[in-house]
Amino acid sequence: MKLCYLADERSEHTRRWVSYFAQAGHEVHLLAMNGSRGDLPGVQVRPIARPRQPRVVRYVLKCLLLRHQIMQISPDVLHAHFVADCGRLAAFTGFRPLVLTAWGSDIYQHPFRSRWKFHSIGWALRRAALVTCDAVDLREAAVRLGAAPERTKIIFHGVDSIVFRPNVATEAIRRELELGEAPVVLSTRWFEPLYNVDTLLACAPQVLRRVPNAVLVLKGIGPEEASLRAQARELGIADNVRFVGYLPRHEDLAALYAAAEVFVSVASSDSTPVSLLEALASGCAPVVTDLPALREWVTDGVNGRVVPVRDVSALAEAIAELLTQPALRAAARVRNVELARTKGDYARNMAQMERLYEQLCAQDPGVQTR
Repeated sequence: MKLCYLADERSEHTRRWVSYFAQAGHEVHLLAMNGSRGDLPGVQVRPIARPRQPRVVRYVLKCLLLRHQIMQISPDVLHAHFVADCGRLAAFTGFRPLVLTAWGSDIYQHPFRSRWKFHSIGWALRRAALVTCDAVDLREAAVRLGAAPERTKIIFHGVDSIVFRPNVATEAIRRELELGEAPVVLSTRWFEPLYNVDTLLACAPQVLRRVPNAVLVLKGIGPEEASLRAQARELGIADNVRFVGYLPRHEDLAALYAAAEVFVSVASSDSTPVSLLEALASGCAPVVTDLPALREWVTDGVNGRVVPVRDVSALAEAIAELLTQPALRAAARVRNVELARTKGDYARNMAQMERLYEQLCAQDPGVQTR
């Protein structure tokens, strides 16, 4: 198949998705929003130019430029990731068959920021031959906005269960971060307001009163980094916090997960974060916020803990409980590794996506208007 994607090439989700299909032998083109890193073997990447005209004119010109690029490629399928920007642009080009993949905030948040976004996102969803979502709750939200239920499927970005697993060697990462034998609480979410990393830091003193040698490892980058570092110093916990930054190698990230007893993801809004799947596959006991999509993966008190959004005391109690109850962590580990392997495996989900592409291409050519 000849597949054309419209997506942010800098995102690891995009890169993993297009790389799978290039390695599977398909002809893959990526129309890259927001620039390109240019290091995707087997993928033909075309950065999208940014017109400098006024906003409305700029949007129209971008649609026309995209349509021209798509017509040059003449793909079997056009697939746009993140409905609120790439999805709407792809729909406005008029190309069919169109596949849209929702990531979370593009369905949960963006449609309610303006009347224009609400109606245009709903219109794009209705035009799609296929919409994919990574949670049942996200699928239901997309259907409420206009996606056809029979054309809306669950496909997870997935986790590589071969790379992310409990028995990864951790000695090197423990030496590098000076962890010693300390129990590790890990967060891998970006340093942005949505992810409430400040709430995790705020609960740390309460956790340390019960588990004094615990270490909080924050792997991430973002605009809040300076304020988070200052917060750790002000709370007097800087010696128990490690800021890791960005780890480009999956092998290094896998070792970090394997070294952690507890994984924390406490976003205010979320679908199925790949970081949670990586943590489950690695055997971590997760603490997540009480959001519908996350409850599809974590059952409170069974394979992790579920806490209210931005509740410092509840978060501290949940982390301390998991750190001090090895039997609960051990039971969670067995469940979580199996859950990630059977439901969240990257290769299985991409193989299912490939079958959906094939079904679209096998439809009556009259449906595929260009």
